[in-house]
Amino acid sequence: IEPHDDAAYADAVVDGKKTLCSREYAIIFYLTKDWDASCGGCLVDHKSTPPRVLLPEFNSIVSFRVPRLHEVLPVTGKR
Repeated sequence: IEPHDDAAYADAVVDGKKTLCSREYAIIFYLTKDWDASCGGCLVDHKSTPPRVLLPEFNSIVSFRVPRLHEVLPVTGKR
């Protein structure tokens, strides 16, 4: 997924009024066992200098406030 910031807005009805809403956090839950860097799919945090690369780790959660510039590298392994 190309670099993006996850900023998204949608209309919702809150207390009977139409309101523009957005999410405040993005949460990624990694559920695949035995993942390694050769499989791809790493999360790249572009807000860090230099960009920080996070390898998916089984049974872990990554969360961050949005908007935050990030990307997910292509998955290259068979899963």
